[in-house]
Amino acid sequence: VFTCPRVSPPNNQSEVIMTIPFAGDFALPVSQALMSILDQELVRSGMVLKGKSSLVFNFRDPDYGPVRGGFHPVEIRLLKRKDQWQFDYVTDFSYQGPEDMAELVKEIDFNFLSEEYYLLRYGQMGPASARDLYTMWESNFVSYYQMGVFTVSVAA
Repeated sequence: VFTCPRVSPPNNQSEVIMTIPFAGDFALPVSQALMSILDQELVRSGMVLKGKSSLVFNFRDPDYGPVRGGFHPVEIRLLKRKDQWQFDYVTDFSYQGPEDMAELVKEIDFNFLSEEYYLLRYGQMGPASARDLYTMWESNFVSYYQMGVFTVSVAA
């Protein structure tokens, strides 16, 4: 079981908000840095884990668009199983198509629980390729997060 370091509650609230008790066995090599980011954003949201069975984290660059580009939107879903949280999926979206008709589509999709991995224009990937891509993707994502480019929302 991995428990992320505690983060101070938002607005100096005195209530201690529970950290996310992650399961320790994931299909892909999730870093402590990513788990800490999710824990920190949960605390910032003010949401309490009690009674929740899933969490969805959305990371958006408000300036991202089909013409000017920017940082891809990312969605991460966690599921609760036996009092521990597991990664269900991590999806990276991008605009595809001509500027005036561009649509936001899944560019990279890591489905942890079904162990299915997809990359646009490549298709399904095997576990070794997915592990390599995930490691590089996550490193970049953590760097972008640390640069402060995303607005983040958390839903249950």
